[in-house]
Amino acid sequence: MILSTGTWILSGPAAAAGVLLGGTILDADHLGLYLDAGLPRTPKALFSLPFSSEGELQKKYSISRGVPRHWYFPGFHAVEWIALAAVAGLLLRSAFLLGAAAGMAVHVTMDLGNYPCSPRIWSILWRSRNRERLKKAWSTYVVTVRL
Repeated sequence: MILSTGTWILSGPAAAAGVLLGGTILDADHLGLYLDAGLPRTPKALFSLPFSSEGELQKKYSISRGVPRHWYFPGFHAVEWIALAAVAGLLLRSAFLLGAAAGMAVHVTMDLGNYPCSPRIWSILWRSRNRERLKKAWSTYVVTVRL
């Protein structure tokens, strides 16, 4: 939110909207993970997701995260998506897409070290080439949540 406000002041509303959406939409792939971990399927719980940290969700709903079952996690967290948004933004001269690329880059940077095989996990190409290695790393990974 702070980054979006600063972007609005420096670059205008289109870039600010891109930063906000690019930085938050990445966590849409967490929905299945949190529902599998025990998040209630209620509107109140689902609405709280974008505004809560993992620690807050664990404390409030007693979620218990483990190895993700779904193929798409962390599907949107990828340097390839960031590069695609940046190149498209440059080619189309779109402040929104450039802002989205910046928001995604900040988001992924904040996630560094929070998952096994980080930072390599943030590449779709690396994940596809190292599927077995990643599955092994996840099987021994212990999720730590700061409350």
